[in-house]
Amino acid sequence: MVKEVEPKYLSSSLAKPSFPKMTYPQFLKTVPDDVHAEWVDGQVVPMTPVSSDHSKLSVFLAALLLHFAPIRDAGEVFSEPFQMKTGPDLPGRSPDLIFVSRERLSQLRRNYLKGPADLVVEIISPGSRARDRREKFHEYEQGGVREYWLIDPVRQQAEF
Repeated sequence: MVKEVEPKYLSSSLAKPSFPKMTYPQFLKTVPDDVHAEWVDGQVVPMTPVSSDHSKLSVFLAALLLHFAPIRDAGEVFSEPFQMKTGPDLPGRSPDLIFVSRERLSQLRRNYLKGPADLVVEIISPGSRARDRREKFHEYEQGGVREYWLIDPVRQQAEF
């Protein structure tokens, strides 16, 4: 019999009740690099684990972008849990994939992008459909993200 182990980021001190409201700089200093979480309205929001299909699709798209970007000397590609903070009043999000053009590389910080990416890719999970389509779309638009790809592997749909 295989014993299921609760993921570190859900069983650790990141459970919602254990963190008080905090600023984004406090979030960046407090939450360990290996923990997948986002910062929304001063709260640490742990992200749930992804499915194997989600992970395979993310790796495939990252491979395509990682081959394209250097050939064109276009910029750099990042994957979750790398953070993006598009504006002072907007959440700190961790998109599945981020592309930052060469012209915007100066906005890169050690563990986040200070400003909008040129391309953000979100792969929809069953529990993230509303958040990805509504909340994140609105936030990314407000924050100046130039291109947003929304990939839904369950429905086999892609929106650009």
